[in-house]
Amino acid sequence: MFDTKYPFRYIKHRKARKGEYFVLEHMLTFTCRANQRYIVIVEEYPYEVLVLKFYLKNHRDSQKKYQLLSKLRMASGIISTCTHILLYFLEKKDTYSFGFVGAPTLDEESNNNTKRFQLYSTVMKYLISNVRFTHLEFEAQSAYLMINNEIYTEKIRNQMIDFFNTHYVFEEL
Repeated sequence: MFDTKYPFRYIKHRKARKGEYFVLEHMLTFTCRANQRYIVIVEEYPYEVLVLKFYLKNHRDSQKKYQLLSKLRMASGIISTCTHILLYFLEKKDTYSFGFVGAPTLDEESNNNTKRFQLYSTVMKYLISNVRFTHLEFEAQSAYLMINNEIYTEKIRNQMIDFFNTHYVFEEL
């Protein structure tokens, strides 16, 4: 089901501006089978945590671009491509850890255990090895963190969780 992936390309990166918590922001893009272009943002945080976000290019000017659905019915190829983007970064630096937040759709009233979070967390458990990564779920924020076992210690785990909970902004609806 998740074996379809689309070719992607790295566009650019930029350093964080004052007030932003990430260190670097990477931008990539891919075009799905329906000839619609997606923008993928990978934010690089302290502790070598990468947080992936994506949206349909047509939604780029919307304040709710991460909440909007494309209605293209191509989720498996899009999610698979995003997973391959994470693996692309892992090839560059094998100590990266990953995180994401499953944004609520427009009809969901809270950030708690969103539909996207349920789908993405299920897919990550299936596609990303629990031998290589420790998978942590934060249902109340619909957040997911995969800590690389190459660097895993209880102290690093706690630092990452604290950082993720404190600095990765969970915006209220």
